[in-house]
Amino acid sequence: MSANTAETRLPDTLEKLTDHLTALYADLLTAAVVRDVVLDCYQPLSNARIAAYVPILVEHNSRTVLRRLVRRPGPMTPLREKSDT
Repeated sequence: MSANTAETRLPDTLEKLTDHLTALYADLLTAAVVRDVVLDCYQPLSNARIAAYVPILVEHNSRTVLRRLVRRPGPMTPLREKSDT
């Protein structure tokens, strides 16, 4: 995943998608990981001539990547640590 900065701004539709996926994977991945995945999936499509399907494609690709991360986490994947409380 690329090193995305806090200044990187997503369109509102993708911000909502990021919030939804963050809530969905809250027990498994950090919000930063989810946001990075969405940004990485959005980058190649950010200049699409026909933008109508971009959010759908980003959602599909993001879900695919997130499922892979959860199934087979690598040593570089910052999974959310379970707290004792």
